[in-house]
Amino acid sequence: MLVNFFFIVWLLILIDDTKKYIAMVSAATYYFDSNAEKDGSASVMTGFRFAYMKNMGSLCFGSFIMAVVTIIKMIVDALAEGAKNDPTNPAAKCIACVAQCCIRCIEACIEYLTKHAYAYMAVTGDNFCKSAWNGFLLNMKHCAKFYFAQTIAAAFIAFGIFAVFCANMGIAYLMFTKITSESTNVGEHSLGPWGIFVIVSMVTPLVCLGLFDEAVVTTL
Repeated sequence: MLVNFFFIVWLLILIDDTKKYIAMVSAATYYFDSNAEKDGSASVMTGFRFAYMKNMGSLCFGSFIMAVVTIIKMIVDALAEGAKNDPTNPAAKCIACVAQCCIRCIEACIEYLTKHAYAYMAVTGDNFCKSAWNGFLLNMKHCAKFYFAQTIAAAFIAFGIFAVFCANMGIAYLMFTKITSESTNVGEHSLGPWGIFVIVSMVTPLVCLGLFDEAVVTTL
């Protein structure tokens, strides 16, 4: 059961990493297909071909590292929760907090390094280890530019999610009050439709705009 659980976690991370890598390859094809005369096109099929026929081994290796870190974080969180529930041992609580902080720091570093490795791999086609090292060096060389561009990208993503959410909720309100003739008789039963509106309005921009950051890193 433990082995199966680990493979499930690994598979879920692999699926997520493959999705990000395909978006990165698409951004790279758009960049290299563009010039001063015209905007290029992003080849999503090239991303699929690279992901499943060229760099699947590297994606599996990168996702395996993240899976190991994720499992370790789960174990540390479980031990820390048990230590926090013991009121007679304050030293254990302190050690648990420090351990949780350390493992989250390691997780953030590995995730950051993995993302830049995939971005470098999407452009060059190198393996994971070589891409991770070169991507790290490139990031250190242009650290200020990377930080500024990623901060601007995060701001655009947040603004886009907020704008789409507000627009969807506004359309839902107009449909609910102006178009639907039974709106005045719905009463307390409107909680369900409004819940669906909120969920759809949040999930849609998160799915559509969530990969914008990966495209920015690949372009840099």
